[in-house]
Amino acid sequence: MEDFQLLYKILFSLGISFIIGMEREYKAKEDIFAGVRTFPLIALLGVISSFLGERYWEGILYIAFAGVVLFSLLNFYLEYSKDRGITTEISVLITFLVGVAVYHEYYYIAGFVGIFLMFILAIKNP
Repeated sequence: MEDFQLLYKILFSLGISFIIGMEREYKAKEDIFAGVRTFPLIALLGVISSFLGERYWEGILYIAFAGVVLFSLLNFYLEYSKDRGITTEISVLITFLVGVAVYHEYYYIAGFVGIFLMFILAIKNP
């Protein structure tokens, strides 16, 4: 039964993050840092690192989050000259945390944050 609960958590986080990634890719006029494939992978990383952190070593969650922060910062500085802003990078960090929230069974909060994030990203015209 526990395996099905983990599978449900993974599918739930993938669903939320997929709609966020779809919005990012829909608005993109050129290459983007994260889209319909990357956002679900980031949420999956949040769920799996939470699972491993709870079972084996809590530090894996912190290392995974630090890696996501590092990649986001690296992308921000590489794209800084294009003056795009930092919205996608912040969205990536929030998506990771949505995956963590889903693992800890905060489904309503994770769902609300995911939908709200997609709405915030969608209201700006490209």
